[in-house]
Amino acid sequence: MNYIDKETILESITLTQALAYDGIEIKRNRTACMFCNASRGDTLKVEEPVFFCHKCNAKGNVINYWMNTRHLSFPAAIDNLASAFGLSVEGISSEEMNNIRLAREEKKRQKEQKEREKALLRKRLDVKYDAILKWYKEKAFVEPFSPHPQYKRAEYLLYVIGDILDKMFDRNKDIQEWAYGVGSKIMLGELDYESNPNVKIRAEL
Repeated sequence: MNYIDKETILESITLTQALAYDGIEIKRNRTACMFCNASRGDTLKVEEPVFFCHKCNAKGNVINYWMNTRHLSFPAAIDNLASAFGLSVEGISSEEMNNIRLAREEKKRQKEQKEREKALLRKRLDVKYDAILKWYKEKAFVEPFSPHPQYKRAEYLLYVIGDILDKMFDRNKDIQEWAYGVGSKIMLGELDYESNPNVKIRAEL
């Protein structure tokens, strides 16, 4: 037994390396799915550190891949991966182990910080949406035949903010990241009414 833990495996062996070990070639982050044997197209998308098949919905990381392709338990897959790629805790100094621990803690800290920033962005967008909606209901059509000149801009922002708030919880990580990117642009004032993108949103919106 190598007694390598999950974090060491994930930090030391990429999914791409495991696929290459099995002689599987990846082109443009895709390859044929080895779990459902799809006859057409490369249905398995590889986006480190995970894979996902758009046909059979198989998904996971390098450990899941190793478990499923070799019918191993979780502990056995970790040990087998460590052996296949020559990983061992033997010969590692206490300083090196401490550096590994610090690197993991920093990675965890960065992940937690990113999640806090995302939560704050969602909250700020919620507040902005409510404020625009309140303005729209109270001021956009005070005069029935003479709507406020900003009403179309308000409608546009309500549509966009509502849409990206929904997409922030999409199952597709790419769509999630896109939504957070657009949300950040809105809060920075970089995204405006589509017909006049160079005009800044007025303070009242």
